[in-house]
Amino acid sequence: MCVNSPVIGMLTALLLSALPIFPAQSLEYGDLLLEYKDLTQLAAMPVEGVHFRQFSSYDRQSEAGPGDSEAWFANQDRGNYLRKEELNGEPLFVMAEHMGPGVIRRIWSANPSGDILFFVNGSQEPALRVPMLSLFDGSHDAFQSPLATIQAKGHTSWVPLPFAKSLKVCTTESDLYYHIGVRTYPSDFKLPSLSDKLLSDNQSELDFVNNLLASREFVSHPRRRTEQVGRYRPNMQQSLWINGRGTVHFLRVVLMNQDKLADIDSILRNMRVEILADRSKVPQVNMPFSEFFGAGPGLQPHLGYLTRIKEEKDGSAEFHCFLPMPFENGIRLNIFNESRSKIYIKTQLYFDTEPPKPLRLHAGWHSELDVSTRPHQDWSVLDAEGPGRLVGTQLSIRNLTRTWWGEGDEKIYVDGETHPSIFGTGTEDFFGYAWCCPDTFTHPLFAQTRCDGPDNYGWTSLNRFMIGDSIPFMERIRFDLELWHWEDLKVDLATSVWWYAPLEGTHRLPPIPDPDARDPRMVPEAPPKKTQN
Repeated sequence: MCVNSPVIGMLTALLLSALPIFPAQSLEYGDLLLEYKDLTQLAAMPVEGVHFRQFSSYDRQSEAGPGDSEAWFANQDRGNYLRKEELNGEPLFVMAEHMGPGVIRRIWSANPSGDILFFVNGSQEPALRVPMLSLFDGSHDAFQSPLATIQAKGHTSWVPLPFAKSLKVCTTESDLYYHIGVRTYPSDFKLPSLSDKLLSDNQSELDFVNNLLASREFVSHPRRRTEQVGRYRPNMQQSLWINGRGTVHFLRVVLMNQDKLADIDSILRNMRVEILADRSKVPQVNMPFSEFFGAGPGLQPHLGYLTRIKEEKDGSAEFHCFLPMPFENGIRLNIFNESRSKIYIKTQLYFDTEPPKPLRLHAGWHSELDVSTRPHQDWSVLDAEGPGRLVGTQLSIRNLTRTWWGEGDEKIYVDGETHPSIFGTGTEDFFGYAWCCPDTFTHPLFAQTRCDGPDNYGWTSLNRFMIGDSIPFMERIRFDLELWHWEDLKVDLATSVWWYAPLEGTHRLPPIPDPDARDPRMVPEAPPKKTQN
């Protein structure tokens, strides 16, 4: 299906122009999919009282807090629930519960089994009861790919499941790993409530978004474009400017001589992207080139909805970013060549001149060499001032053992929380896969773009972008990720992060290292697998 055809594009653009600005006081089911149709909603100002929280099976010992290190990094992250209760004599385990209106935005599990039951608005009977696996495997009409998917043993659904007054989610299974991400609203917001009929009545809305994501197409595409082509020796830069106001919807960079470059891993890390909106003196985006496009060290082809890397038959490589970049008083893109090689690049910016949303795209990078895995630690992915919205994360790690490195949980604190309202169950769980699976994959919203192997040896690179499940914050967001490895050794670790915030929004990420410190280190051949006598 070519959803970007002129007729469909014109019709859907007209439909979008009639939709309320998200979020409104009264939401229909289709409004809950608006961010997928109109990515500029990610740059809208968050609404006071709208929050995102995650219920999960994290080890409850961690509630002791960071003062008790052993409890804080406890790792028994399965089979933990809010409580146990019964329905007509059948034992149920309560996974999530909320009073007030809201919508489930993401469900993940490593081992979905048994039935899952959704109770809304205080009813004693479930509004929906299905085998939990049917939320992911395509056997239920409403839960179809790519909004519902199984990748590298991880099961994820982004199908919106709304409720008007209250929610309770239960399972018949006693031993699940799970996440349930819920966007909650103030009590005066009016939302529809989950039922089989609600899902069937809105099947066309779900199909439309699934087609957008699967085809990597968009409702509309701006016709205005500026571009620059050139050859750049080391320590030179390419710069593009756009004056006035508007939004950049598509950044395309073509590395014309990719097949002739000897050390592509080093070159892509030592090219650097810088973006400055509204004549700012301080860049809102400052990070290595390959990381900005959702990958880690090396040329890592993937086809995400917001970032893509493609190898072409003519020897070039294309790098795409579809994260909206609003600007009120001009925008400037700089690409620095801080590598030791001459590069030949063509860069294009596609933009409109409509009034922009108030927030600006920000992106940054945190990288260190020889990070000790003992004692366990909380690695800072982001600490930023609001108001704003977290929309994406990328991670790369150099691990010189086959042993699993990623037991660490995400801990996201919003607006001064002393205990994170988003507490996960493992690094691969946050990124959407499971069981430390080394299989590479690409999906519109998340990917494992590299895993050298054998097992988890060498470089691993992951990304996850959050559209329907973006995390709003009004004052401050702090995103930590546990570094929790099964062995005591040193790793090279780097994380990238994308968020929206005001132009002057500040963050506490460290300065980007010099090129020599950014160079991805080589990986020696993996030693033979240890055998037991």
